Amino acid sequence: MLLGFIIEKITNKRLDQYVKEALYEPLGLKNVTFNPLDNGFKADGIAATELNGNTRDGLITFDNMRTDTIQGTVHDEKAYYAMGGISGHAGLFANASDLAVLVQTVMNRGGYGNTMLFSEDVHDQFIKPKDTSVTYGLGWRRKGSHWLPVGLLANCKRCNRWSHRLDWHAYRHRRLQQHQLGAAHQYQELACHRQQGQP
Repeated sequence: MLLGFIIEKITNKRLDQYVKEALYEPLGLKNVTFNPLDNGFKADGIAATELNGNTRDGLITFDNMRTDTIQGTVHDEKAYYAMGGISGHAGLFANASDLAVLVQTVMNRGGYGNTMLFSEDVHDQFIKPKDTSVTYGLGWRRKGSHWLPVGLLANCKRCNRWSHRLDWHAYRHRRLQQHQLGAAHQYQELACHRQQGQP
């Protein structure tokens, strides 16, 4: 969250506007956004992230809580209830192709095709482990986790440079875990093909 606030303070723009102008448009990405339902996308084209709203499958309740399937809006309570769906820690939606371009940009240490977004020094700062926990970097989940095996994308033999992965928060929910692990393996293959220049 703090990195998102810092970006907004420095750029004097909302986080969603800044990342669209500085990252997504230069890369030609059209299917990555916060609040997709407000930006021309339909819920039926977006995977559900919670089956029973924010109830933790009926374990908690509070006033005005969402109890229906969450599809097309951020599932994270802070991002949804307090931040309008736009946050540095949650709320970004993308299709697999656009996500693969973003991952490839990181794997390339800052650029994709002829577009350079950040230097290798900035890349190294992104993924450098925190002093207090090697599991985290600046906005990155690095090695290990209590809910996924170490380095899901690192298991791709052709992608041996990949030593970190996105923190896919939705995997924590056991009821969706098997389905999403299958999707993650499909994404892993897509990322490998992109690295090799294959569609």
